[in-house]
Amino acid sequence: MNTQRNQQGFTIIEVVLVLAIAALIFLMIFVALPALQASQRDTARKNDVGIVSSAVTKFSTSERKPVSSAAGDDVKLRTYIDNLDQYADTDVVIGVVGTAPVKGKITVYPSARCDGSVAVADTNARKSAVAIMLDNGKSFYCNDAS
Repeated sequence: MNTQRNQQGFTIIEVVLVLAIAALIFLMIFVALPALQASQRDTARKNDVGIVSSAVTKFSTSERKPVSSAAGDDVKLRTYIDNLDQYADTDVVIGVVGTAPVKGKITVYPSARCDGSVAVADTNARKSAVAIMLDNGKSFYCNDAS
């Protein structure tokens, strides 16, 4: 007697294979997600540096003098800053060329320009560099402001 069975459903091998593929997809997502989030935070930080660079330009134009480390310049500069995303206005500090930006702060370097990701002294007193430390804590982003 030759009986033929109609098999419905999946074999255990097929189920295990599908579960293994799904596990690999989830693993790739969970590995990539922190990197994507760090990248988004760094992009927002770079946008904040652009806002501060614009504020430095507005300050220099309105006050008719460049930003300096003189007392009160940091407070006056903060009045020109509009809506930072990752930082508060009080996180904008005036630094000294040759020092690295402090983590969690946006540093304005008077009489400086960007050379790659670091601020270097410039003979033009009206130029300023604005820099931050990025999410990984090892690299910096610098933007020129005039």
